[in-house]
Amino acid sequence: VFEASPRIGGKLHTRKFSSGDAAYESGVAECYGYVGEDDPLRSLVADLGIETIPTAGSSVVMQGDIIHDDDDLARVGGAATRAAVESFRAISAQALSIDEWRGRLATEHAGGRAAAMTGTDLLDLVDDDFARRYLALLAHSDLAAEPHQTSASYALRKMVMGLAGYGSVYALRGGMEELPRRLAQHLTRTDFELNARVVRLGRHTNGGYSLTVRRGGELSVEQADVVVLAVPHGALYAIDCSDELRHTFAAHIAAYDRPGHYLRVSLLFDRVFWRKELPGAWFMLDAFGGCCVYDESARHQHESGGVLGWLIAGADALMLCNADDETLAELAVASLPGGLEETARRSRRECRVHRWAGAVSARPGRLTLDDSEGLPLLDRSGRGSICVVGDYLFDATLNGVLRSATNVAELISASLTSDALLSPSASLPEA
Repeated sequence: VFEASPRIGGKLHTRKFSSGDAAYESGVAECYGYVGEDDPLRSLVADLGIETIPTAGSSVVMQGDIIHDDDDLARVGGAATRAAVESFRAISAQALSIDEWRGRLATEHAGGRAAAMTGTDLLDLVDDDFARRYLALLAHSDLAAEPHQTSASYALRKMVMGLAGYGSVYALRGGMEELPRRLAQHLTRTDFELNARVVRLGRHTNGGYSLTVRRGGELSVEQADVVVLAVPHGALYAIDCSDELRHTFAAHIAAYDRPGHYLRVSLLFDRVFWRKELPGAWFMLDAFGGCCVYDESARHQHESGGVLGWLIAGADALMLCNADDETLAELAVASLPGGLEETARRSRRECRVHRWAGAVSARPGRLTLDDSEGLPLLDRSGRGSICVVGDYLFDATLNGVLRSATNVAELISASLTSDALLSPSASLPEA
């Protein structure tokens, strides 16, 4: 395993503030669980001996009002707003069943009517303005994009997640980084090289591949029959390819080039002051186009006060990426409702900002012209194959990453007995 960075885990990164023992998530914040026994991610977490922490949140702040439930929604927005939201939920559940939600994200067909619909078109089905804005802000942080930049089908997948039966949300005891750390401990026969960046791919004369690896200021060439690229979509741009691979590599990148953006602002306070008004593991704000704020103190036990983490998404995240940390901290504090803003300003001790521009996909999956047309797994014309793993292929969650990785693992495992992977005529399904 060649890891370009000095650590394994990528967007799974649990950090601590310098002024205390308080921990927070700088990247992926949680796992999505399925109701029932067929839950590959939860099974993996259990097999690795990681304890899970159930999390939930229902509070929404709109125009300064705090909405905890549907009764509050009717009080703030009116009976028509509540009826419009309930109607949209019912229609959504009919349009995307629980089984369909769990399954692979279906390929969208370029010529189909559904593929032409965006998230904005989906929200336009709601005829109450307050209800439409309420539903949009609930999904904004999950989408990492504006509604018009994603498809109606993907937006729907995010909007049904809060409905009964579709799933649950949980964190990992010790932080999200426990998952890659435990995995690495179990892979005792695997060599991990940190600070080893693959900068070029090419075909080898034996039919396999040559990989140019940069270690510090030195370059060396490695050989392989099978190459698995488990990197974010944006990182593919940094890998040069030989002429034989260049076109298929470029076509793959272009097919999935729909970047979404995140900005994480984590603030350490000298005490937890918000839970009376905003209970739960997270709450939603109508600031920044719709922003999820995590109560990091609800899952990371410490004695150093309280931590809130703002997950700013989409256009606001991209626009604010160049702002300095102090400016972002002030904007985050100012987004809190009522008297919480002044309390936060007096209690703030430290700020950490992590910028994830273009780090996820605003519209995972691929768009094809018909059922038979699809891109190859980058390359399958030689003796070996190049496979790709990533959240941009299915769903921008850990569940999607695991599904993608499982498909490639099963493909390689089957080939070890059938020699299918090593056959020049082999036809590989997409990962």
